[in-house]
Amino acid sequence: MFSNKLLAWVIATGAVLMTGCVSAATDTPLPLVLSNDVPATVNQMLAIDAQRALVAEQRLLLEEQRKGGYGVVGLSNGASGEAKPEVAPKPTETPKPVELPVRIEVMGIFGIGKDLRADVEIGGGRYRFVRGYELPEGASDNFRYRLVSIQTPCVLLSDVAGAQRKVCLTNPSL
Repeated sequence: MFSNKLLAWVIATGAVLMTGCVSAATDTPLPLVLSNDVPATVNQMLAIDAQRALVAEQRLLLEEQRKGGYGVVGLSNGASGEAKPEVAPKPTETPKPVELPVRIEVMGIFGIGKDLRADVEIGGGRYRFVRGYELPEGASDNFRYRLVSIQTPCVLLSDVAGAQRKVCLTNPSL
């Protein structure tokens, strides 16, 4: 069916093409296409990681204080050449964990007249608030944020502590 020369040419061409594909795939990586949200997401992840590390260190510090020690007991050489333990002084009060602010962004406000709805992104999750109802659709009573009002182009929310936060559309097209 195929002559030996034609078969050899097909095999050689295939080998050259495969070599080119392999070297192209390994020598030059494809550029990553990142959206505008990636840096914010990475920064949020770093902030969360830093907060977790701080809380973990505070827990370790409290455990050390409960045991009667504080920090690390180190050894230093005195004038006589003997090792003397150094103990850091106990703090007067323990630091309180810092709560990171939650990122809240209005994604859209829609409706007619007094029948308004607002799609809001809170900490990476999307929620739909309806004017006249405190909780977003499908949320349980222990949801952290309550709707105070929708006034185009802004949404006013309050958290469980009663602190209010006004969040507006970043690029309203009114």
